[in-house]
Amino acid sequence: MASEHTSFFSPRQPAGDRGALLLWQRGGSGRDDRIAFFDSWSGAAPETLPPPPVVRWGARLDQPLTDAMAASDGLGLAYPSPLSFLADDGAALFRPLRRSWTQKGPEAGTFLREDGRLAVGTEVTAFPISAAFCLQSTARVVKGPAVSLHRFSAAHAPLPPWVTEVTAFAGDWSGEFRPTTVPLGSSGFSWQRSAGRSDHHRYPALLCSEGPLAADRGRVLAVILAASGDHELRIDQRVDGTFMVQGGAYLNPGDGRLAVGDALTTPALWFVFSEHGANGLRQQIHALQRSGAFPQEGLAWPRPVHLNSWEGLYFDVSEQALLELVASAKALGVERFVVDDGWFQDRIDDRRALGDWLEDQRRLPRGLVPIAEAVEAAGMSLGLWVEPEMVSANSALARAHPEWLRGGDGGLESRYQRVLDLGQAAVQDAVFAFLEALLTRLPITYLKWDHNRILTGQGAGPGVGHGAQVAGLYAVLRRLRDAFPSVELETCASGGGRMDWGMLGLMHRAWLSDANDPIVRTPIMMRGGLFLAPERAGVHVGPSPAHGTGRVTSMAFRCAVGLLGHFGLELDPRSLGAEDWRMLKAGIERYQRLRPLLHSGLVFDYEVDEDHWVRVVVAEDRREALAIVLRLGDQRPGRPLRVPLPGLAADLSYAVRLEGPAAGPVPGLGRFEGAGLTVAPGYLPAQGFPLQLPQPQSALVLRFTAREGSEGAALKP
Repeated sequence: MASEHTSFFSPRQPAGDRGALLLWQRGGSGRDDRIAFFDSWSGAAPETLPPPPVVRWGARLDQPLTDAMAASDGLGLAYPSPLSFLADDGAALFRPLRRSWTQKGPEAGTFLREDGRLAVGTEVTAFPISAAFCLQSTARVVKGPAVSLHRFSAAHAPLPPWVTEVTAFAGDWSGEFRPTTVPLGSSGFSWQRSAGRSDHHRYPALLCSEGPLAADRGRVLAVILAASGDHELRIDQRVDGTFMVQGGAYLNPGDGRLAVGDALTTPALWFVFSEHGANGLRQQIHALQRSGAFPQEGLAWPRPVHLNSWEGLYFDVSEQALLELVASAKALGVERFVVDDGWFQDRIDDRRALGDWLEDQRRLPRGLVPIAEAVEAAGMSLGLWVEPEMVSANSALARAHPEWLRGGDGGLESRYQRVLDLGQAAVQDAVFAFLEALLTRLPITYLKWDHNRILTGQGAGPGVGHGAQVAGLYAVLRRLRDAFPSVELETCASGGGRMDWGMLGLMHRAWLSDANDPIVRTPIMMRGGLFLAPERAGVHVGPSPAHGTGRVTSMAFRCAVGLLGHFGLELDPRSLGAEDWRMLKAGIERYQRLRPLLHSGLVFDYEVDEDHWVRVVVAEDRREALAIVLRLGDQRPGRPLRVPLPGLAADLSYAVRLEGPAAGPVPGLGRFEGAGLTVAPGYLPAQGFPLQLPQPQSALVLRFTAREGSEGAALKP
């Protein structure tokens, strides 16, 4: 099939009309497999991609410079300006006199704009595997006087004309990824957070859709800002009725102060497109995160079952307790043992000792060495919790180096914690040194990196901004990745307070929430799955009653919810009764059996109604699929449902079998046992699969396997 070229940043232009243009190419495979930016394009879409001789972002180079032209590449007179500044001599307008494009391969290049005072370069990278592209800009002062940036966006791009709705995700501690959807109107849309981290409350992404965001239909453009600190995304309407989107770090006073020779780089701004609603977008993003665009080295495969000690022990850490947990973990089939908070000197509660990263000599007289030896002898790998950016006022580190604390002695305390000033090179060196010592002395293959408070006060730099803190964090993480490339890193911040793409560009796994109640966790996992592939999204089987809500749920139900991400345990196995132990062991074995497909297939998620949530994972060749069917509530008692299965092949017949124990009563469950039920070709993708889970907190996992001799075409996102 010949390639088709379609514009979604503006329609195909009549001759003489000009507009910013983004094309994607649909190849014979049927997937969106290549994209490119074009500068203010005129005429019909080109026949080849990219067209000779240039691919660039910005104003046309064959036109004389005017103020309007300066605005056309997102700088200058655009309002609100994506590059807003005030120089010490009063200058406030960027009017580039020179523009140049440097090609850096078939899918990358840099567009440079200079006006004699400032040089602004925009890196543009396309990712053909996922109909995605990324922009990141750097402003450098090349001639005095000094400049104070007030706003600096990675890009200022026109939205497709078909966008009518914007969906963003708010939240709170243990309540991440709560969607809010608004019609796009003349007031535009603004999404901003200033807490020193990306935070639970404003996930830095917007979903711009054609009508209400639907699961499997309609066009959608995701605008994702890879910002781990203060951030701003906004959409504004121009006088001609069109909309522009921009995004960058939210600059607090002092963050954008640049002397001659200084530079500031924005967070990366990602655009990912799908023609097939939220699930098409989900699949594009998962393919992107399974590519070289995100860290792969250090990501353990197959994804090992965790046992994390936190909700099992809290601060009651001792050599005996940890060794007993290791023995229990081995018996259950756990593959990675993670020692959480409470292992270091004098850490008996959360009011002391952060920063004193040596084992507690009273509770761990031989240190962590015997724990590590027991873990390895049991055939598991060792993980460890750390919170390197924080320090307790009641700690040896704070007493020895008060100058390392943000804000000095006048800084604010929160959660009994102060913040180390990572804007200082000496602090970066000290943080890296203690991590290097731990990773060199102990066979640690996994670090859980926590961040349990927002930022207040200021660091060593001018003003009260947090930009230097985030830059220092990234510097330490890059240094750590270079020195220990095989160590897997998890980002945690009181749960999902910092699981942005800035952190995911340097770390392997995210802890989406501190909510281990499966009723609360299910929506977080499925909505968060729009931005994280399931193998990168941690989820744990917790205690019952749940420590956060007091809710009692069955072990079978908790294990089913654990299949929505990277499966782990966060409980004390020693407290389990015989039936829960048996059920948990069976749940672990089921996860281990299914994880090759769970962590490679195409994911379709559905909020079917108020009660039912469904995840379907389909192999790329469409010969195998899994359906995780969950009934959370009782808003519609007894209501049946049909499990949507659009990813299955219409020309294949499928055997349907039960995978592992069901949670709650399921009428007709015997149909799926043994050889299972066979469904004729065409029925499942057209009609779905009828089921009834009469009671809340019910779950069923079904496996669909193509019958031998069936033929089918490959499925692509």
